[in-house]
Amino acid sequence: MKFAFFYMAEYMNAFTLAAIAVTLFLGGWQGPLFPSWLWFFGKTFALIFMMIWFRGTFPRFRVDQLMGFAWKFLLPMTLVNILVTGFWHFNPGAVGWGVSGAVLVGFFFAITALNRPFVPEKRIYELAE
Repeated sequence: MKFAFFYMAEYMNAFTLAAIAVTLFLGGWQGPLFPSWLWFFGKTFALIFMMIWFRGTFPRFRVDQLMGFAWKFLLPMTLVNILVTGFWHFNPGAVGWGVSGAVLVGFFFAITALNRPFVPEKRIYELAE
């Protein structure tokens, strides 16, 4: 019974999270043709379906893998995003869009090149034979 309550609490948490996300980001109960409560529950169950689908499809990462991804990619990307947003805000028009896009693309290629694992070259011992 404890395990059943644990699972029930987990799915109630998913339902609550989906309901809040529908209210804040997906227009809540608004929609054409159907009653408002049907739209709300339809959007909520669509989000729950997506959560369960992602959870079953994607692999589970270890904590050290998530922390490495956060420190090596997400934090630098956040800092560059702040820089690009500031440049775009103070330089409106095509110049702001062009430079901002170029910086983001260049940073993405730079950060992927820097985060490749280091594989040392194979040593050749000439006198060992």
